[in-house]
Amino acid sequence: MLNMFSGSEKMKVKINWNKEKIIKSTMLVVLMFCLAQPLLRRFQNISDPAELKGSFVLAENNPFTWSGWFSHDYQIKREEYLRQTSGLMATYVKLHNQIAFSLFKEAKANNVLVGKDNYLFQEEYITSYLGKDYMGKEKIRQLVDQIEFLRDTLKKINKHLVIAISPNKAAYFPDKIPDRYFRTARKTSNYEALLSALQQKNIPVLDFNALFIQSKDRSSYPLFSPYGIHWSAYGMYFAADTLIRFLEAHIGFSLPHLILESVSVSRQYQKTDMDLSELMNLFYKLEGPPMGYPQVRIEQIPDSKRPKTIIISDSFFWGLYHLGLIDKVFDGSFWYYYREVYPSPDKLKVNIENVDRKKEFYNAEAIFLLVSPIYIDDFSWGFIDQLYNYLKGNKDNMNNSLSLERIAHFEKKIRGNRDWMEMIRKKAMSRKIPVDSMIHEDARFMAMQEKIKKE
Repeated sequence: MLNMFSGSEKMKVKINWNKEKIIKSTMLVVLMFCLAQPLLRRFQNISDPAELKGSFVLAENNPFTWSGWFSHDYQIKREEYLRQTSGLMATYVKLHNQIAFSLFKEAKANNVLVGKDNYLFQEEYITSYLGKDYMGKEKIRQLVDQIEFLRDTLKKINKHLVIAISPNKAAYFPDKIPDRYFRTARKTSNYEALLSALQQKNIPVLDFNALFIQSKDRSSYPLFSPYGIHWSAYGMYFAADTLIRFLEAHIGFSLPHLILESVSVSRQYQKTDMDLSELMNLFYKLEGPPMGYPQVRIEQIPDSKRPKTIIISDSFFWGLYHLGLIDKVFDGSFWYYYREVYPSPDKLKVNIENVDRKKEFYNAEAIFLLVSPIYIDDFSWGFIDQLYNYLKGNKDNMNNSLSLERIAHFEKKIRGNRDWMEMIRKKAMSRKIPVDSMIHEDARFMAMQEKIKKE
């Protein structure tokens, strides 16, 4: 047989074969190292340099039991524990998320979506802005009738009911919403319907949503950050100052004032301006326009007083809480989602079931409700219903607390159901509240439904 290759050609084939062998061997070594490194790191006790942000539950290192083995509970929990604690999980998650964002403009965080120019949103704010969650005219009418009754009844006993609506980032930056959300026309939103109904009843409302939109081009600094869902640090100051002046006009006396001492400008965003981008767990921080960070002090002015106030709100009040409004402008407490009570920054929270609500109500000079447009269909999280029924004399339910034992029963039931817990984590992420709080809220709802059926 003829020799088909010359000497030089044989040499090239051999070199190419050697190169291919080296490449394959190198890839095999790298792969084996990647597969083995979680075990190596566990023995070496080296911690992952990366850290994940957001709402998630750390798995417990549950002990082995035969009952857990046969029910498969041990295997499931052990697998989750090893997944969270082995290797460079946080680093790999961040790498995966960075690739998804940089190449495909995807946010690998529950309920976070990337808009135009990398502006970040949560979908329920877009849904609310477009009117896709409209609750209907009749429910709006019932809600406003209750508010009107409460306003008139509270006036008779020298108390004030103040309603405020938080701004919606989707309404503030509609040009940054992805085009796919505008394939159908906007409809009447809960926010627009409620505002119109309140105005028809001459019920004052502090509409931060409209105020922020009107002030967008006039404000010295952005009132919303591209990478946060709540008002910016400067927007929070703007809201607090506006709130104080609005309350003064409606309760008839002076309050302590905010004094703006200075504003620093920085591209290094503080937490309030990057609460969505933090959830994305990227390798690199997103860069955006300069943001204003005010230095503020609260000053007592002549004849000012601090009214005893109950503040019921969602997460939009947290910035005002830490600014000092709760104990320097008001003499009050923050009833977070009408579920947890925060008396002041130096005191521990308590569950609403453990609060004497009758006593707090009668001691209060003002009740302030701050509600985001996305929560109008669950306005005040049950507080208005409860107070309305109490003042109507239908039920003495201001302190008609649910059984703590039944709430604990349903909390245990939720934690023991894997599918239910996954749903809870998603809801907690979308509402930006701790998972434990979301568990308590669902358990409380289940206990309430059980109680209603018995009655």
